[in-house]
Amino acid sequence: MLSNIAQGFERGTDAEFARFESMAKGSCGELRAQAIVALDQDYWAMETFEEITDKCRTLSAGISNLISYLRTSESARSGS
Repeated sequence: MLSNIAQGFERGTDAEFARFESMAKGSCGELRAQAIVALDQDYWAMETFEEITDKCRTLSAGISNLISYLRTSESARSGS
């Protein structure tokens, strides 16, 4: 996720940043899926699973808000 965010930021446009933020959001979903596997395989306790998935949901919501902002600001500047 961090690498997607950094890479998008360095692209220099809001549209590209938003595109890479979408990839980071997808990575949050992947991590939640892997957390389920870890829980099912008894690698993690329920407490750890809940902590990780709660943080992923919070991060995913923040990324969604940033994507919305970036798309809105890009549209405002382009007159769309």
